[in-house]
Formats: sequence, structure tokens, C-alpha cells
Amino acid sequence: MHEYSIMVDIVNAALKSIENYDVESVQKIFLDVGELTFLNPEQLKFCFTVLIKDNILKGAELEIQQKRAEIECKSCEYKGPLEKQPEEDHFRIPRISCPKCEGEIKLLSGRECILRNIKMTLRDENPKEQKEQVSNTS
Repeated sequence: MHEYSIMVDIVNAALKSIENYDVESVQKIFLDVGELTFLNPEQLKFCFTVLIKDNILKGAELEIQQKRAEIECKSCEYKGPLEKQPEEDHFRIPRISCPKCEGEIKLLSGRECILRNIKMTLRDENPKEQKEQVSNTS
């Protein structure tokens, strides 16, 4: 299950990106995941829940946005989404070709796993006022 090791890196990146803030709490982590990563969103969420039990991220929600694969054909110059999704097979590399001419393609997106934003509440000198902050980590 490679979701666990990926989520360890994501949680560590989130903790590192908020360490310079006086954080009261973290409400939400925003993650972009490309369809060609073959990462299972439910497994990612489970791993996230396990990994945040004993740190400032405890109680935060993980929002995952699936990103479609985008390609560019080297022959006919088609540029757009990958229309045929390769079968999920962890033992062989899928062959991806242009949906228009079946030519060789350049993969533009679909393999990314990006910690996009962190929604958090900052401590304030006046305890009655709390500031909400969104940290862009891209």
C-alpha cells in the first residue's frame, strides 16, 4: 500500500509548511491527485486519519480533488484529456496513446500529488479574536 508512504510525506510537508505560524488549529488539507497515480482516495483518507492523531493536524479534514490526465499528441497535435483510461495494473506499464490518431503522446498532467492548501486558525494576542488563514503550498 503505497498510499501510506505518500501520506507520510504529505503530513510531514503540511507540518513543515505551518511551523512558522502560531497555529491554533488546522481545519482542512487540500490535496490534488492525478488519476494516473492510481492512489485510492479512501485509503489516503484512512492513512491521513491515522497519521494526524498526535499532532496539530488532529481533527483536520482531508479534501482530495481528482485531476484528469491531460496529454498532447506528438503526431496530430491533439491536446486535451486522456479519453481512454488505462486499466489499473501494478505489474505492467500501461500503453497510453492519442485518442484521435493513436500516436505517441506527451503526458502533461495526471501523475501529480500536490498539497495545494491548508486552512488553519491562527492564535491571536486577543483570545476572543481568531484569524482564519489559508496557506497556499503550491
